[in-house]
Amino acid sequence: MKHSLFAYIIPALCILTAVSGCIAQTPFLVTHFNKQDYNAGNQNWSIDSDAGGFIYAANNDGLLIFDGTDWSLYRNPDQTVLRSVFASPDGRIYTGSYEECGYWEKDGNGELVYRSLKPLIKHLNLHNDEIWKIISFKGKMYFQSFTSLFVYDQNRIRSIPVPGTIIFLLKAHDRLFVQSVSGMLYEVQDDILIPLDHAGVLEKTEVKTILPMPGGKFLIGTTSRGFFQFDGKTIRPWEIAASKQLREFQINNAIVNGKYLVVGTIVRGILILDFNGNVVSHLNTGNYLQNNTVLSLCADANGTIWAALDKGIDRISMEQGIGIYQEKPEQLGAVYSAALFENSLYVGTNRGIFSYRFDPSISDFRLNRFIRNSQGQVWDLKEVDGNLICGHTAGTYLLKDNELRQISGVSGGYSLRKFSGKDGEHLIQSTYSPLVIYRKQGKEWIYEQEVSGYQEPSRFLETDHLGNIWIGQSVKGLYKLRLNEKLDSVSDIRYFGKADGLPSDFNIHVFKVENRVVFTTGKLLYTWDDLNNKIMPYSELNNQLSGFEASKRIVDILDHKYWFIKKDDIALFEIKDGKASMLVHVFLPAYGIHMMEDYENMIRMDENRSLLCLDNGFAVLNLERLISAKTNKAKLIFRDLFCFDSKGIKKHLNPEQSPFTIPHPWNSVSIRYTYINSNNIRNLYQYKLSSIENDWSPLTEEAFVSYTRLPKGNYTFMVRSLNENGLFTSPIILRFKVFPAWYESTLAYLLYALCIILAFLSSTYLFRRRFMHRQEELRTQAVTKAIDEKQKSEKEIIKLQNEKLQSEIQHKTMQLADSTMSIIKKNELLIEIRKELDQQKKILGDQYPSYFFTRIHSLISRNMTTNQDWKIFEELFDQAHQDFFKRLKSSYPDLTQSDLKLCAYLKLNLSSKEIAPLLNISFRGVETRRYRIRKRLGLNSDSNLVEFIMQF
Repeated sequence: MKHSLFAYIIPALCILTAVSGCIAQTPFLVTHFNKQDYNAGNQNWSIDSDAGGFIYAANNDGLLIFDGTDWSLYRNPDQTVLRSVFASPDGRIYTGSYEECGYWEKDGNGELVYRSLKPLIKHLNLHNDEIWKIISFKGKMYFQSFTSLFVYDQNRIRSIPVPGTIIFLLKAHDRLFVQSVSGMLYEVQDDILIPLDHAGVLEKTEVKTILPMPGGKFLIGTTSRGFFQFDGKTIRPWEIAASKQLREFQINNAIVNGKYLVVGTIVRGILILDFNGNVVSHLNTGNYLQNNTVLSLCADANGTIWAALDKGIDRISMEQGIGIYQEKPEQLGAVYSAALFENSLYVGTNRGIFSYRFDPSISDFRLNRFIRNSQGQVWDLKEVDGNLICGHTAGTYLLKDNELRQISGVSGGYSLRKFSGKDGEHLIQSTYSPLVIYRKQGKEWIYEQEVSGYQEPSRFLETDHLGNIWIGQSVKGLYKLRLNEKLDSVSDIRYFGKADGLPSDFNIHVFKVENRVVFTTGKLLYTWDDLNNKIMPYSELNNQLSGFEASKRIVDILDHKYWFIKKDDIALFEIKDGKASMLVHVFLPAYGIHMMEDYENMIRMDENRSLLCLDNGFAVLNLERLISAKTNKAKLIFRDLFCFDSKGIKKHLNPEQSPFTIPHPWNSVSIRYTYINSNNIRNLYQYKLSSIENDWSPLTEEAFVSYTRLPKGNYTFMVRSLNENGLFTSPIILRFKVFPAWYESTLAYLLYALCIILAFLSSTYLFRRRFMHRQEELRTQAVTKAIDEKQKSEKEIIKLQNEKLQSEIQHKTMQLADSTMSIIKKNELLIEIRKELDQQKKILGDQYPSYFFTRIHSLISRNMTTNQDWKIFEELFDQAHQDFFKRLKSSYPDLTQSDLKLCAYLKLNLSSKEIAPLLNISFRGVETRRYRIRKRLGLNSDSNLVEFIMQF
């Protein structure tokens, strides 16, 4: 059964997961796998293993495969129940089911696929029949149903005639047998059935197994009549003590496993026999198995038995180095101490003392009795010079003939040590309060006295070669005492704590290693430097204990061997000549067992066995088996290897092709591995990937690791497990290289370099161009500025010129105005004079001489119409109104000189009255001319002539 993962070391053995009743366990340890563990059906009809250590089971839901760490389920394409499975040496896994048989093998991607042989058996009559047995024999594959037997030679399938209904096809000593339902036993020779049981010995029973025995002999196992011996000629009953049990339990299958016969029954689990027929052990639901109906058995390369059950699969490890004893919880309780005394094992618990007797039939211990009047907390059981002394919460007792006799009434007998005084050897004991001294009287130890001067609850007590007594107080502090000569009082006492170099004032425990006092703190080991009279770290030992320098307790089992105990984690070290070597490493939670927290303890039973105190029982460790556990068949292998792209599409890689390369788009990898053929109940792994992880990962049960989006580079992946001694295996290594992305490739870098060069040249060119452009801009700005300044100067000059011109025009205009006004006034004066002259002539008549009149009149007319006045006017007008006459004449060529003059006067905004003197015509004549000009200019009646001339 699977358990939760713990952080440290798993032992290299198996776990017992279910016990009931008062039956102690043998060295057989069983692991349960149920349908929750392997995610398939309850029933497993057949089971087999291959040379690589993989386990295959024919399950109701399909083919189950166990790789030593994980279960995988491959469903039968027909969705029918698998009845048989056979792991062929060529790597194929043959299976049989309803009207179907075939084999499973890996394709090019490492995926297991099914190849059906059904097309080859269409000509055979396999109606409503199932394949129950598949056997490899002389290079051929034999398939057996209850009505058919056929053989496959890798090319075609042929049928072997059978005498009606047959039972099971069986192989032993490279011979092939089958029984008909009538009882006749046949041997298959050259694909022909040859009858063997001419005497009819096997009639009225079913042959379920035939086992090879030494000397070419056989054991024939039957359902209702037990075992028969067969020497090749004669079949006779095998009369053994277990025959009655075998008949009652009904043999269903059996295998030979080393020196044992392992018999699976229909009714009562598994019987393990030796070759003489003696029962070594009986495994059933009362002690080991999760189901009593054993449908199939096989043994793997390590001799571990796999049982396919009507409900689940059990793994049975034989001859292991640990036996676990867990009685009913309300009966035994938590174990604190034990002692092997006079061939009985006495176990001290929080409920009292229980005795176990050695049972030769199972080569182990069975619960015998509860020691009367021992109720209560037992702290210590110790055999001293032929006396079994019990430290109890109610005092200290002598245990003899299964009876308790009190020798001290001081409560709480914790630790008991021999101590030399002036008058000989004594025992000194730590208790709930004072120290107690015992002396020997005859052959027994008796109470002598209490020691005054020290009153502390003290669990741990040791003495050193200088006569000092070291005491670890139950909670706080460490004490060094010296007693007076009478051993009745403390003559010297010193307290040690954090101020004296210890890491804490609390939970300091005292032990001896190689005759040297050692203090455990849960972090490091410390020792007493008697030369410098101080406590210091025991660095020489700390550096060699591989994490067990943090132990809470140390147990001496002689021959320089010591158990170091952490919380649910123990290791056996050999310490000699200053060197420490780990021999065994056991992680208890892997067994489903735990020690009492803060009261962890182990007891030496004899030279080869140690007892481990548990919170609900105890375990016996066989050191010889633990140390000599074979791991040569166990192998750490890579199971599967894939790389993935960003879309999750995967590619299979072959670990055997390491080192290999991975394109950058496929830079995510997943790696599966397993510790195959190991006897570990649960394999734990550590791994690390160079360039990514510097340290090993924590121990994990997961045999799978993924790395996503690995950067380019060379990688070395290493994984290791724990062997059967609890020590690390040599790591297996996988080397691979992740190619850089296209933008990180050599070609890309060359392209980048080229781009950089081009960019540099371009930037240089652009810089120069920009510089030149800037220079050009500066030059242009300078020129523009110069031009602007010149233009500004020219504008200023033009402005001044315009102002001057305007001034001149204004002046000319004023001159024109003045000249025009002068002409007007002159003409008006001349007109007045002419009028006056005409009036005078009219009045005087002939009195006014005509000669003078005409001459004066002519003079007046001549001065009114002089060209000189017009030239002056025209000159001034052209200066004031440049090209007016030219533009007007150009636009209106029909205008006469008189019209131009009138237009000039209109430009000056003169009225008709003012114009008349200038033209020497009447006001009406001016209007007439204006009318004529309007017509020549093409103006309609609504247009104002003056405005038109003013704007022209």
